[in-house]
Amino acid sequence: MAPLFRRFRPLFVILAALVLALGVAVPVLVHAAGNATDYFVASGSDPWGTTFDSNGNVWVAVPGCDPNPTCSAGTAPGKIEEFNPSTSSWVQTLQLPAGYGQPLFLAFDGKGRLWFPAGMSNAIEMYNAGTKTFHQWTVPTANAIPWDVAVDHSGNVWFTEHGSNKIARFNPNTRVFKEIATPATNSVPYGLTVDANNNIWFTENNPAVALIAKYNVSKSKLLEYKVRPTANGNS
Repeated sequence: MAPLFRRFRPLFVILAALVLALGVAVPVLVHAAGNATDYFVASGSDPWGTTFDSNGNVWVAVPGCDPNPTCSAGTAPGKIEEFNPSTSSWVQTLQLPAGYGQPLFLAFDGKGRLWFPAGMSNAIEMYNAGTKTFHQWTVPTANAIPWDVAVDHSGNVWFTEHGSNKIARFNPNTRVFKEIATPATNSVPYGLTVDANNNIWFTENNPAVALIAKYNVSKSKLLEYKVRPTANGNS
């Protein structure tokens, strides 16, 4: 069973932005010096994304498969696990209900709700820790393969659509989606994050495209930047 993460003493910081930008499958907690301690997921396999709650606990997506880019047909709904770094113990394992997908990345909003896209169910899904209930909303584009997730400063939930060359915004209050297409075809949007000015940054993962992009929310404008001059990496 693969390790969940490494903890470096006496201090640790999470490389969340790097995970989102580069699409690293198994996130780690890292400090520049010290001894590493490995923790194994409490249940299931193939741990992916992590996020912190307001109490400092780590929540972990455990899809139970290694999507490429989706899990094989018949794969059971995934799990989400909560870890307490102070006690080095697992708090709980949440089994997603029937009809839900396999979570890959996680993000809390300001109200303590945990959001996670699920490619196999083609939905944006949410766990309300206060009511201990799951909720699900189908993405408008079929086979979009919703992938990474981030919450902006206004509480909107943003996610990449790995299979449809789009990013999307979901407003939890109105329950309305807005999808934004990339200019490049087969761009395969992957990692996603929000900057201090509420711009949405994401990667276009296809080697033939090799772009990072910024969506300016206030101006509804998408800008793209090359990662390298050519597709094969040569100048």
